[in-house]
Amino acid sequence: MHFSTIDLSKKVYKIKQKAVVLHGLPLAWDLVRAGMTTSAAGPLRAATNDFISTLHDLMGDSLFDHTSSSPGSTPQLVERMRQMVEKDS
Repeated sequence: MHFSTIDLSKKVYKIKQKAVVLHGLPLAWDLVRAGMTTSAAGPLRAATNDFISTLHDLMGDSLFDHTSSSPGSTPQLVERMRQMVEKDS
């Protein structure tokens, strides 16, 4: 599943940035939150890291801006996403 989401985000972002922001980011946030509250299995953790890294490659630091300004966002969510991106750098 994560490969198709990543591929779709890459293909669509150039022409439909708003769609990725509206639909891809909430999915990413839910995946990160799931990993923060449970001991996520290795494949889920890896897929989440790949997805967050791909979004950061596409969006740059605006990924963190969108995350921090979203309803329900927490500083812990933003920090965890930053850690995921730094880990893959």
